Amino acid sequence: MNMKKNIIKRLVQFIPVLIGITFLTFSLMYISPSNPASVKASAGGITPSKEVVEEIKEEMGLNRPFLVQYVSWLGNLAKGDMGSSYITDEPVIDKLMVALPYTLKMAFLSMAITLIFSVPLGVYMAAHKGGIVDFLLRIFAFIGNALPNFIIGIFLLYLCSYKLGLIPVLSTGGWIGVILPSLTLALVMSTRYIRQIRAATLDELSKDYVIGLRARGISEHNILFKNVLKNIMVTVITLTGISIGSLLGGTVVVEMIFNWPGLGHLVMEAIGKRDYPIVQGFVVWLSVAFMLVNLLTDISYTWFNPKIKEI
Repeated sequence: MNMKKNIIKRLVQFIPVLIGITFLTFSLMYISPSNPASVKASAGGITPSKEVVEEIKEEMGLNRPFLVQYVSWLGNLAKGDMGSSYITDEPVIDKLMVALPYTLKMAFLSMAITLIFSVPLGVYMAAHKGGIVDFLLRIFAFIGNALPNFIIGIFLLYLCSYKLGLIPVLSTGGWIGVILPSLTLALVMSTRYIRQIRAATLDELSKDYVIGLRARGISEHNILFKNVLKNIMVTVITLTGISIGSLLGGTVVVEMIFNWPGLGHLVMEAIGKRDYPIVQGFVVWLSVAFMLVNLLTDISYTWFNPKIKEI
């Protein structure tokens, strides 16, 4: 019951945060030097006259005071209406829903690859501190952490698509196309995860309860995977929550390199075309995604560490 109350409390706290974010987003679009009416009128490739621009401004309600426009937009947002694209006149929510499955597919595949490799490797490195594997993986993590993800992406594209011909250069949006973007993100994230998990495991191995378990004759395997691993899950959950929050917004550079039609690709095109409603809708989605992921991360802490009562 206490957790239920805390969850409701956190959800209520999201409301002013979300209002603040939407206000700032709407304000930035409002003070932009580009005239939304001109952008919409020019979507057909023809330079509109001043009369046409004024008519469109009247239709869009841009002649109203700023606060009236914001309250109207916020009211529509509360009903699930994020407006329409200036360029295609399609509902923003529809365009986001088309791109979202691609981003989800890439996010969860890259997250799965990262965890599958990083957790056992990080624990193994800590258990064999100073060994050759620990040394080599630390070098790998250091180099990988220093390289931008677009360098890794271009290298994988060159190797797997151009040299080996295993994967098409241009993504089709299917499962074959998601492999390289996900692998690129997984390699970048793994370099951070391995180091953090190794450090957390070393910290656990130095604690008194581990010394006590060893004195009782418990095997290292059982100590690592039945005790230490459970206790480092808070670190793993924290890392995962941060990464998923970022991934759900799409990773612009990686999506552009591999022509992956996710949210990052969509918002970059919208920025280039000054399609403000899509940018606003994207910011709202990203804000909600981050807040919900943070809430779920906090709830998950209590599953692995009952000592954590409050969220």
